[in-house]
Amino acid sequence: MVLRTEFRTAAGVLTVTDALATGPWDDPHRLGASAPHLLIRHVA
Repeated sequence: MVLRTEFRTAAGVLTVTDALATGPWDDPHRLGASAPHLLIRHVA
């Protein structure tokens, strides 16, 4: 799961990319069942 948000101003563009760590499960119904609920954020 990834979300990309762009903020535009007269001075330029800021991009924020957020991703949610979901754990090692192969079964999509257990996605994130025991994940540490880690949010990864990149700002550029």
